[in-house]
Amino acid sequence: MAPMPDEEIFPHATGAAEKTVTAHQEPCDLVYHGSWFCPFVQRGWIALQEKGIKYQWKEVNPYKKDKEYLAINPKGLVPALVHHGRPLNESQVIVEYLEDVFPQHSLFPKDPFGKAIARLWMDHVSKKICPAFFRVILAQEKPKQKEAEEELLKAITTFVEAMDESGPYFFGSFFSLVDIMLTPWLLRQPLILKEYKDFEIPSHGTKVWDRWSKWLEAVKQRPSVIETTSEAEHYRQILERYANNTAQSEAARDTRAGKSFS
Repeated sequence: MAPMPDEEIFPHATGAAEKTVTAHQEPCDLVYHGSWFCPFVQRGWIALQEKGIKYQWKEVNPYKKDKEYLAINPKGLVPALVHHGRPLNESQVIVEYLEDVFPQHSLFPKDPFGKAIARLWMDHVSKKICPAFFRVILAQEKPKQKEAEEELLKAITTFVEAMDESGPYFFGSFFSLVDIMLTPWLLRQPLILKEYKDFEIPSHGTKVWDRWSKWLEAVKQRPSVIETTSEAEHYRQILERYANNTAQSEAARDTRAGKSFS
């Protein structure tokens, strides 16, 4: 049987991310299983780098579900975290687990109310912004794409209006899990929306989009983000499959089926 197109991905991280992978090959009690190209994986990867936690990176091709990885995560999805031999999956679960177990360099506000607000906006990212982003890039008909664009812009506007006005991050000078939940998608959007969909998220002209640009520029320059980002050309190979609606990832299938995901 011929392999599905997604199986033929570039096999490893490149650029700054490759250096990060190389620096985290020594076996230890905390193992992060991920795919260099996956935005869900990058969430947990950024958190690990921010916290300065010792971990081992293991590269996984989620489209070739080998027995060893299926024993860790029967769904075969990435990311997965194994800590003292106990596995976890789902990106939001993993970042909150890291926050609980490794409280140094906290990525949540200190007070309980602030934490609750953070979780509400993390939920908004997962349920409103990211699904709309996937709907835009998977759309093959202009009316459906236009509808998805409006949905995406509305979800981002709601997010920006809740930001601290001074910035640069969602909670002002404090870089948090709210920022981490969204950053991987917005790093990828310039590589696909304009080139393949003739659409751009506004970058200036109103208070909302000026504040959005301030946030985006700040997260792009964050060392933990740079350290977990590969060279653009290798993302394009994967993103093109979303643009022509041939991607076979779980997120792509859920988007086509009208399902939500996290």
